[in-house]
Amino acid sequence: MNSDKHKSIDGSDESDSEIIRKCELELSQIEDRRITRESEMEHANAGFTTRKPEVRSEKRKACEEDTNSEDGYVTVEKRRPKRLLRSISTGLGQNTTSKEIGSKNEVCVTSFKELPKQMALAKVLRSENILNIETIKYKSPFKVLICFQSNNDAKKINKL
Repeated sequence: MNSDKHKSIDGSDESDSEIIRKCELELSQIEDRRITRESEMEHANAGFTTRKPEVRSEKRKACEEDTNSEDGYVTVEKRRPKRLLRSISTGLGQNTTSKEIGSKNEVCVTSFKELPKQMALAKVLRSENILNIETIKYKSPFKVLICFQSNNDAKKINKL
């Protein structure tokens, strides 16, 4: 029966003061672990920021090797040439006639009124016997660029 007096509620033989000391010890250990984790995170973040300048300095060292020591200038290499457009490069391989860029036969038609839409304009041009049109580009409802195959066809529209 004496042994029952010394037992605590959970059935251990420790006194209340000993249980409190153990709880305080566990609490302090948990707090120490939290503090060490926070310091490790801060250290890791500090290490992360210090890594960037090291990488940059390595890049700078590589760039410094390329410099001309006499003048202090950096040598720059040319980029590779740009590729030709696919339509131009494939057209040159076939037996098609290629247009010269400088010899375009373009006529700019402007009006104060809105010009007709593409199909209506094509009908008007056909009725005026203006043929051999390559392209029609609408710049605005009041301005159209018409590209012809020959200079004679372009002159026909100027006579109107």
